[in-house]
Amino acid sequence: MLVCILCCMVIRSDYYDDVYFSAQDGLDETRYVFLDGNNLQSRWQSGEFNGDEFVIAETGFGTGLNFLASWHLFRRVAASDKKLHFISVEKHPLEKAKIAEALSVWHDQIGDEMDAYLAAYPDDITQDFDVFFDDKRVHLTVLMGDAVCRYKEQNFQADAWFLMVLSPRLIRICGLRIFLPKRLGLQMNMAVFQALQRLVLFVVALLKLDLMCGKNRVLVVSVK
Repeated sequence: MLVCILCCMVIRSDYYDDVYFSAQDGLDETRYVFLDGNNLQSRWQSGEFNGDEFVIAETGFGTGLNFLASWHLFRRVAASDKKLHFISVEKHPLEKAKIAEALSVWHDQIGDEMDAYLAAYPDDITQDFDVFFDDKRVHLTVLMGDAVCRYKEQNFQADAWFLMVLSPRLIRICGLRIFLPKRLGLQMNMAVFQALQRLVLFVVALLKLDLMCGKNRVLVVSVK
């Protein structure tokens, strides 16, 4: 089963007028929504890999916090002969100094990964970058541009998707059918509806590209 997680993202985006992660604790949010939501710890501990590599694909790289949290967990629980490939797309990349400032609050928890990542982060953020860590055991690919356009150029199947959409509601989507929690009632405003439209169109595009592997496709959308 493929589980895709969607999260609203504390630095603010000038393009989308929203923050990149929770003001309370973005790292805990990442772990709960993306890592736990995809059951990554149990999957990695049990050896659920396609060959020797596990592929995570993401639609908005931002500061790289999701990558760092994934890498930190992978280091702790995955077998030493397994590999992680984290693929992401970013239309509006951030400068290294802004990323370092935003992530600094979690240096005591993911400092080793953060230092290596920042050292490898390019000065020219207009170009794609592709870097390896931990003796090529961990592979980070960041593509610049629109997610659907850039993923059309790729040839891979992801074991987990991190779908990023800025939205102020908690919504669950199973397959391509939308289910709203009872506490939301009918209070779905136009902004949420438009966000869902964009999500469905993006997922349809992924399905057409055959980038979503597995017979049971389930999207779990968790936004605040």
